[in-house]
Amino acid sequence: MLLTEFIARFESLDDDGFRATFDHPFLLEGGQVLGKGTPLAERRVLLLRDNGQTLVVGRKSAAHLQVPIKSVSSKHALLRPPSEGRADWEIIDAESTNGTFVEGVRLAAGKPTRLSDGVALRFGPDARFNFLQPESFLRAFRRLLSAGENPPVTRDILGSDTETNLQR
Repeated sequence: MLLTEFIARFESLDDDGFRATFDHPFLLEGGQVLGKGTPLAERRVLLLRDNGQTLVVGRKSAAHLQVPIKSVSSKHALLRPPSEGRADWEIIDAESTNGTFVEGVRLAAGKPTRLSDGVALRFGPDARFNFLQPESFLRAFRRLLSAGENPPVTRDILGSDTETNLQR
């Protein structure tokens, strides 16, 4: 969903209500995919609901997390939620044409890579996102709401605690 839609639906939640509603991570779209002048509010937010199943990131509507950009493969990557014996989310390149990148490093197809809070992800050359745990996203969300009509760029919105991992 677009960040503007997310704001419209959930801005009335206080922090405790937000935490009760969202106990899972988010992917927040970075700025380069939409151009330098695009407001942060027009970027996409993808909710990573942990129902125990692996989520497909891809261009087509059949993907759990759709990224409708030409350079993204139909089935580009997989996001695996934590499970018994594994506490973190993982990303796996699904033999995509243009590659899946974590912090600028291309992943080997089929090899799971652990995701940490604030890490920069790229699907092909154009689709840029940041993986954010609920508390980090909540801080970004609150900063965005307080910024009003002219929100700052991603780096400013997310704050210095995740600053080194973010792509604008």
